[in-house]
Amino acid sequence: MDARPGVGDGFRMGVGLMSGEVMSGNVGSERRLEYTAIGDTTNTAARLEGMTKGTPYMVFVADTTRKRPRIRLTTSSASTAWRYAADRERVDVWALPDAPDHNGGAR
Repeated sequence: MDARPGVGDGFRMGVGLMSGEVMSGNVGSERRLEYTAIGDTTNTAARLEGMTKGTPYMVFVADTTRKRPRIRLTTSSASTAWRYAADRERVDVWALPDAPDHNGGAR
């Protein structure tokens, strides 16, 4: 993300999206309670987020999300195949282009 003059350096963030089953809920004690999600879907989404570092993309979407009937994503032509080492399952990944800037061009 480009910074506006005089506002700061701007920032970039990574997002990994994957659809599937997770176990989620509150964990902890009465003194400290946190909401969390665990499972292969959560772990894979976290790895997708990590894969955005060093790339021109901020969002990677797993094919399980892209193929959902109510989700309509315009994906770029850039896609990669990634093998998730923990369960030897192949995950097809789609990179979404960044939103255009105020001048209508890509950032």
